[in-house]
Amino acid sequence: LLNSAFAKVFMAATAAALVCWSVAILRTGAFPSWTVWLGVGFGAAGLVLVLGGFLGTSVHEFALFVLGFTVWTIAIGVLLTQAGTAESVPRGL
Repeated sequence: LLNSAFAKVFMAATAAALVCWSVAILRTGAFPSWTVWLGVGFGAAGLVLVLGGFLGTSVHEFALFVLGFTVWTIAIGVLLTQAGTAESVPRGL
């Protein structure tokens, strides 16, 4: 039960962080807008499913959640490598 509780806290916090990072990207304009909507979509869906009790902590459900987060993270990573130098990425909010 303790492991399941920690997994749910992790999933909810990760989904909330994904939404927060997407809002920061929207405010700075650092990346294309599709990354914002991808992050908000995965984050909001994750929060609703976890907090609503529709997404549990079984291996398949947890893997589905991690897959959504991984897709967004890889997309941001690819865009970061294509950005070139640090000066080409906007700073601050």
